[in-house]
Amino acid sequence: ALILEELQVEVDGMKSGLNRWCKTHFGEAFVAWMHIKVIIVFVESVLRYGLPVDFTAALYKVTPGRDIEFVKQLDQRLGEPSNDEEDADDGEEYHDFVLLKFEA
Repeated sequence: ALILEELQVEVDGMKSGLNRWCKTHFGEAFVAWMHIKVIIVFVESVLRYGLPVDFTAALYKVTPGRDIEFVKQLDQRLGEPSNDEEDADDGEEYHDFVLLKFEA
């Protein structure tokens, strides 16, 4: 019983240290992840769409479950009418704008 209690104290100490380490480094990892997303937006905007380097990017927070409707609205307002048969050739979702989805 004494050994079990000692192990429990050791595990609790390790768990507390790990929890503190995760809280400390999560912010840095999230910022790095956002930088990667920004680089992807920049590269796709400039190389794929040929935009000038001084374009504007926007970040939207969409209510869960409304993302499909939101993308359709963006397609209607920002995209040109296209033939759906042309878009089905490679199986990728294509829009007339750069779209990166992520959950935080």
